Amino acid sequence: MIKTKKTPLPYNSLTDNESIYRLRRAGLLGEASETYKLVDLFCGAGGLTLGFSQIFGQIFQPVWANDFNTYAAKTYAENFGCHCTTDDILGIVENRINEIPKADVVIGGPPCQGFSLLNKQRKDDLRNQLWRLFYERG
Repeated sequence: MIKTKKTPLPYNSLTDNESIYRLRRAGLLGEASETYKLVDLFCGAGGLTLGFSQIFGQIFQPVWANDFNTYAAKTYAENFGCHCTTDDILGIVENRINEIPKADVVIGGPPCQGFSLLNKQRKDDLRNQLWRLFYERG
C-alpha cells in the first residue's frame, strides 16, 4: 500500500505552477501534503497507475480500478491494493456508477483493437465506443 507523508514544504501551494516545478526539481513532490485521488479504467496490470504513483514521485493515490481480464486485475491488486474490480465496465456504468469512488483524475487505456487496421470488422466493433466512458465518469 502506498503511504503519503505529510511534510511541511518550503513552497507556498501546489496550485502555483512554479512551486510544483520547484518541488519536482528538488525531488520533494512525492512528499507534498496534497494528494489527488485516481481512478484507472481499463487498468490492465497497472502500467498507467504506476506512472501516476508515488514510486515515480507523483502525488496521486489510486482509489479504484477496473479491468475485464482477471489475471491483469490480480497483478494490479498485488501492486496497488485490492480496489480493482473485474466486472464489465459497461454494466458498472449503466447500473452501479455510484459505487466508483469520487476521484480527482480519471486515467485509462481503452481497448484499441477496434481501431486496428488488422481488424476487418472494426467498423462495427463495440470496443470503439468504450473511450466514451471517460466522459461519463469524469
